[in-house]
Amino acid sequence: MNLSASTTMMEHTRKVLVGSVRDAISGGADAVACHVNLTSPYETEQLEMLSRRVDEAQAYGLPVVAFAYPRGRQSDGTDQNYTTLRTQDPDKFAELVRHCVRVAVELGASIVKTVYTGSAETFGSVVDSAMGVPVLIAGEKLTDEEEAIVKAQTAVRAGAAGVAYGRQIFARPDPIPFLRKLRSALDDQWTGAGYDSPATSMADAVIGSPTEAGFLPAVTVPAAILRS
Repeated sequence: MNLSASTTMMEHTRKVLVGSVRDAISGGADAVACHVNLTSPYETEQLEMLSRRVDEAQAYGLPVVAFAYPRGRQSDGTDQNYTTLRTQDPDKFAELVRHCVRVAVELGASIVKTVYTGSAETFGSVVDSAMGVPVLIAGEKLTDEEEAIVKAQTAVRAGAAGVAYGRQIFARPDPIPFLRKLRSALDDQWTGAGYDSPATSMADAVIGSPTEAGFLPAVTVPAAILRS
């Protein structure tokens, strides 16, 4: 259950608390999530929000998924997602993503969702910065199927624990065929890396059933990682 939110009609980079750990437990959630936009003018209050949610969740043994993005606010009020930086200076962009992930890890996140840096080499450095805490990639804006699948495969090859695709799945007119392709592609990737097959079925991932680790971190995550 995501405890933070904002809307695109106002200050989108300012995530605020909209739920509690007790709300999540009452609703049967297997984990809580909290979103932090680093470089936002509201970064500090979001860091405090994540830190306090981690403290509360730990008291109940509940994992915390941190959404840690490099996302600022441009002068016209729109999001600054550093997409130009990712293209023009991949190393600098990767440094920014590493910072986001490491901050979330230092605040006690159980798993971190962040943006893909553009290559296996640069994303591998992001995974290293997490010091063993699983890292997932966000889907970001909708792309063609092949691009979305290749991005997922490359991230996993670099050490990502899986993907947390939202729009990449649900914004498609018929998402199930894409899910099958994605799952098959990642199964092959994890098998080649020496992992067991993922612990959740595709249907489980879609409806949000819990995994053996007690929470569902992404669409598909290898069982070997969930047990670690």
